[in-house]
This record gives sequence, C-alpha cells and structure tokens, in this order.
Amino acid sequence: MAIGKVFILGMGISTMAFVELKTDNSAKSLLASNILTIIFALALNWSVMTLLWGYWLQSVIIGIFTVPKILMAQMPKVEWNVSKSFKASNVSEFATKIFMAGFFCLHYGIFHFSYFMFLAFFSFSGFFGRAVTQPDWIGVSLIGVIFFANHLYSLFSNYLNDGKRITNTIDQVFMGPYTRIIPMHLTIMAAGFLTPLAMFFGAVTGSSFVQLLFEKAIIVFFLGLKTFLDLMGHGWLHKKD
Repeated sequence: MAIGKVFILGMGISTMAFVELKTDNSAKSLLASNILTIIFALALNWSVMTLLWGYWLQSVIIGIFTVPKILMAQMPKVEWNVSKSFKASNVSEFATKIFMAGFFCLHYGIFHFSYFMFLAFFSFSGFFGRAVTQPDWIGVSLIGVIFFANHLYSLFSNYLNDGKRITNTIDQVFMGPYTRIIPMHLTIMAAGFLTPLAMFFGAVTGSSFVQLLFEKAIIVFFLGLKTFLDLMGHGWLHKKD
C-alpha cells in the first residue's frame, strides 16, 4: 500500500514536472543543461568518475542557491511567542532566517565534505589500481559552469524578474536539496558500480568496441535517469511557487 502511494506521488510529481516544460523556462534550461552534459560526456569520453565529481559540484551549486531561497522563504505558521502578548517581529524573523541559512551551510557542508572524501579516496588512493579512471578536471569544471549558469538563470527567472514568492516554509526549503540530490547521486553511483560490467564484456568478447559500447549505454541510461530525477526534484521545489 505504501509503495503504491509512493509510486502515485512520484508519477504525479514527474507528470507535473514535464507539463511545466511547456511554460517553465527554468525547467527547459535544466533539461538543456542535462542534455548538454550527456552530449559532452559521450563526445569527450568522460569517465564515470568525471561525472561523479561533476555532479558533486552541481550539488554544491544547488546548496549555494538554496541560501537566498531560505532568506526569501515563508516563516512557519506558528506564533513565536515568549508571552501571550509578544509576537515575533520582522527583525526576529530575519534573524531566524539568518540562523537557518548558517545552519544549512554547516549541515550541507558536512554532508558534501564527507562525499568529497569518498570521491577523493576512489580517485587518488590507488587502492583500486587502474580499475578507476581518473577524472577529467576540465570536464568537471565544464559541468560546474553549465549548472551554475542554469541555477543562476532559474533564480533570476523565477524570483527576481518574475517576482514570484517562495511559498514553501524554511524547513521545506532546507530539506529540498536533499530530496533532490540523494536520488540523483545514488543513480550516478549505480552507474559507477555497473561500469566494470563493460570491462567484463569487453574481456569476454575480446573487443574494445564492445566495451566502449556498453560504457556508453550505461552512461546514457543512468544520465537519462538522473535527468528525469532532476526534473522531478525541480517540479517538487517549484510546485507551490
């Protein structure tokens, strides 16, 4: 029963996300950014480690742009009273937002520092020998530039130019990036674990072309799935705006 509810919720959010592609320019920009990344990944033969580092950088960028959203978010609908006659002023509300923004930076930063150490171990320790291809740092930087431009455009397009209000509360904005990035990174990590299958098929067939074909197929499938999850997360974050 619970699985059915999750499935229905996921289908509803995903449908909403793709419907928004017709009217939401920031969703179109996000889709274009993901497609451009896939094209570069195939054309420049990026390894899975390059993509893992690139999407780690995208996660950091999502966190950076979450901070102004926390400052623009709505306060929870509770009375912040220290007595029956006192209610929180605008100053105390802003102070609360500043505190939550700082706490988010600390919380999100610890999460990404741990993830950074995980990626650094796989990339630089040499524990796995030649089984792990070194990341293309130019490619990582290019992914960062693509998604920074996308999120900057989304912030200006949705809230600064169009004048939309963030109607989600602070706690919803605070948790929003996690609901978006965790499925995204699990998807890309799954691609990393399946990449040795391409090496296996290449060894069995004795063909480097077969290995390359399987590697490309894995990248296209999982990056396509990541794009779908990205759009779902975007749709959920903007569903109330």
